Amino acid sequence: MSDTHAAFGHGRALLGENRLDVHEHVVAGERVVTRATWTGVLAIDAGALPAGTEMRAECCMVFTVRDGQIREQDNYDCYHPVEVPAAAAR
Repeated sequence: MSDTHAAFGHGRALLGENRLDVHEHVVAGERVVTRATWTGVLAIDAGALPAGTEMRAECCMVFTVRDGQIREQDNYDCYHPVEVPAAAAR
């Protein structure tokens, strides 16, 4: 298995929930800008963060689309502070 496939598998095991809520798309020529909020919930402990911890990020993705295919993608993510669930913080 390649390193990429192994990392993908680890990421899938790490998150019990994973959601992307799209707020808008803006199209200008061959550019598409998408603004969204990403939310993930840990399925397993990750370092100091226990399972059940929710993570959120405000995301801006800039795509270059040619011939109906995404040719380039740049992501700009701003993560919210992580709050450890009260039961785990004891």
